[in-house]
Amino acid sequence: MTSGSSQSAENRVRSNPSPSSAPLSAMNLDELRKTTMAAGQGAMSLNIAYVGVTNGLFEALNGAGATSDELAARLGVDAGYVRRFCDAAFAFGFLQAQGERFELTELGHAFRPSTPGTLMPFAIQSVLGAHMAERA
Repeated sequence: MTSGSSQSAENRVRSNPSPSSAPLSAMNLDELRKTTMAAGQGAMSLNIAYVGVTNGLFEALNGAGATSDELAARLGVDAGYVRRFCDAAFAFGFLQAQGERFELTELGHAFRPSTPGTLMPFAIQSVLGAHMAERA
């Protein structure tokens, strides 16, 4: 690295006020809050997708809707766990409900590992990235 590059970096650091020296306006804070909330909702959505992928829930619903109890029995998984998953997956748009029966939405289908061009890696990466950072 040349001294000119280093000096430029120092100038950039000096020209950017630190968070403690630049108070946030109410409008800036509101925008930051909205941005952070959207990012948090995206992270929660990918966590729900991870549960659906790794427990075979999305694949088990492919082509056949089911109640949460039927789905739990199909997979041999705790019924309460599956019920909570179905509620969350419905809230985040992975499932649609017809009475007590749940079916995959287009988004839910997109996360199935067997779907060509699956979105599954996004769900896996979102959880494993944090896991790997924890181990660093």
